Amino acid sequence: MSNFLQHKPFCLASASPRRHMLLKKFGLKFDYQSPNIDETPHKNEDAKNFVRRMSSKKASEVQKSFPKLPHDVIILAGDTIVFFDDNSISIDGSTELSNSENTMKRYESYGWDTISIDGHNHIEISKAIVK
Repeated sequence: MSNFLQHKPFCLASASPRRHMLLKKFGLKFDYQSPNIDETPHKNEDAKNFVRRMSSKKASEVQKSFPKLPHDVIILAGDTIVFFDDNSISIDGSTELSNSENTMKRYESYGWDTISIDGHNHIEISKAIVK
């Protein structure tokens, strides 16, 4: 698969370790540049449009800011919608480490858009992404 994908140079428009790991997992060779852009959501901007706008801005910024990239480079840019499985308890280790904070309120305080859905319902998941 990587031979098919690697026919042109790749540049990842992200410093995300997770995205680096995924590209390396597929055996791809790539450069990366972390674009310096304002990632503040616009007022009343839904998640889907925010992610599209951020992806486009990141790719454009990398293309503008790094003129030494090959002319035929493929710039891979994206943003992320996060799904958090809230079972009213969070454990990262033994049960002695558990907490029962209000996770939605915590992320709302960071300015994140939060939506509570049934994560087993594919229709609700799709509607949440569009919203």
